Amino acid sequence: MKVLFTVCAAVMCVCLFAPHSVVYAIDEKQDVEASFQHFNQQWMEHLYSREEKSKANIACRQVDDVFVAEYTGYSRTYSGRTKKTDCRETPYIGILNYQEQTFVSRARTYEEAIRGQFKLYQECPVTEIFSFSGGKWRY
Repeated sequence: MKVLFTVCAAVMCVCLFAPHSVVYAIDEKQDVEASFQHFNQQWMEHLYSREEKSKANIACRQVDDVFVAEYTGYSRTYSGRTKKTDCRETPYIGILNYQEQTFVSRARTYEEAIRGQFKLYQECPVTEIFSFSGGKWRY
């Protein structure tokens, strides 16, 4: 009986003096948001890689007496947020916002246009929506 009393007393002390159990609970929403921020970084790196390919394969066309070269790029700033859904299969969606950018160079010759000073010509806001299912973000 002494052993049982000692065990019960020890358990009560641990429960009374240990930090509240909520501190150790996993905050699903916070974990989902953190994983979405990580997903955003990876997604944007994918877009930046696409931008490099676009720069390596610049499109150039003649418009009247001028050559116009252009490529597509992506803003280095972006924002993302998550939203809870009512769907059990897809409990969250992630919304990513960034700018798609068009850079243009104009010159008298094709070669000058391709190697020219590219300037930001246009920005287009992009909103992408990703689903969270099976424990990961999907596109």
